[in-house]
Amino acid sequence: MITILVVEDDEDLRQTMRSVLEFAGYEVMDAVDGLDGLRCLAISNSIGLILTDIDMPRMDGLELIQVLRNDRVVFQKWGHIPIVICSRALQHAQHLTSVVSASFEKPVDFKRLLSTLEKIIQESS
Repeated sequence: MITILVVEDDEDLRQTMRSVLEFAGYEVMDAVDGLDGLRCLAISNSIGLILTDIDMPRMDGLELIQVLRNDRVVFQKWGHIPIVICSRALQHAQHLTSVVSASFEKPVDFKRLLSTLEKIIQESS
């Protein structure tokens, strides 16, 4: 099973996502914002999907996605990793629909999320 990186500043939701994903059989790393997410990517070779919020301190999800998709050096290393947005601020991410695999409005329907993640992972394998 691949590792999913959960980038979410809300501690309760981050822990809930971790629990749901681990129960479904995934390994999980988590980060409190985009900068922490980049740190996680730098120390792990097993991350196969990124699940990120948009509205976070320091580096938000939009900035994280822009770095992953637009920085040439970063893209060469991690540009192949599918990204799924999970946020209350989806209206701010409309322009990213071509560079993310899926997006979910909070509160999250975890059954639908897991089904979508499974499809994305199968397609990217």
